[in-house]
Amino acid sequence: MKLFHFRYAFARISDDTVDEAPTPDAAEKGFKSLVLQCQNIYSSAGSDGAGHRFSGLYLPSIETIPRFIPREIIFEILAGFGSDLVPLQRANKGFDPSKLLIQTEDDLLLYSRRVLAYPIVTFIYATWDADGLLDSKKELIQSPRVPGVEQKSQQWILDRAIDIGIAAQLVDIAKDLMHDSSKGRVYIPVSWFQTSEEKAFLAALYYGTVDSSMLAMVSKYSARLARMAEEYRQRGLPLWDYVSTDIRYPLKLFLEVYMTSRFDTWRRKGGGVERARTSTWARIWTVLKAMCN
Repeated sequence: MKLFHFRYAFARISDDTVDEAPTPDAAEKGFKSLVLQCQNIYSSAGSDGAGHRFSGLYLPSIETIPRFIPREIIFEILAGFGSDLVPLQRANKGFDPSKLLIQTEDDLLLYSRRVLAYPIVTFIYATWDADGLLDSKKELIQSPRVPGVEQKSQQWILDRAIDIGIAAQLVDIAKDLMHDSSKGRVYIPVSWFQTSEEKAFLAALYYGTVDSSMLAMVSKYSARLARMAEEYRQRGLPLWDYVSTDIRYPLKLFLEVYMTSRFDTWRRKGGGVERARTSTWARIWTVLKAMCN
């Protein structure tokens, strides 16, 4: 349970430090402070951050960094949230697509790994630590759920967890398309915009000026992200056979409920576009199926 607290609190604070700050300068200052504290924790503890506390205003849930979380994972997570620090500078400036954060699908996948896949990986490290697998350096892991099934390497299991996280993040980007647009953030690869109409839509996303006439474009790119998310979800599904019950149930429930957003549609509202959410009953049905499986 402590790990769940740490993972949520750390990601939430890292994200809110950037997104909820009153000014871009305050966001940058707060984020640099968080990064510095993480650097101090690891430099004072070698490769082990256990027992070294965050100072100041952070939640008790992240007083310490669990010792089994590798340094590189923590700083990859920070790099993901820190990439949103670019100040909003849309007014009176020409639109330059080459300056956008996500240029290619590889950029999209890297961002998704950092902000959601690597936090999920921390759960895998937690179970391995609890089971003594980290200390034993055991290379192949037997499924705790299906006796006799093929053993898998630790890296294979981590890769499947990353697939799960990427799937969830792609759905998040798809459902928050208009919200991110209002902040001048575009997480769709620039390489996906080829025609003049598509490039005009990209500019509208950047400037936050998407209107009801662009409903088809919103639906098109949201659907493409959802399809990509489903591909990664399918790649990650074998993970469930190789993680302990302690995290299999909550993680699978999280993923399946979260992924229902890929069925959301878009509709016109006034002069703009809004998301038509999946019905509550559909989400409940998803929960029941996940629990039964």
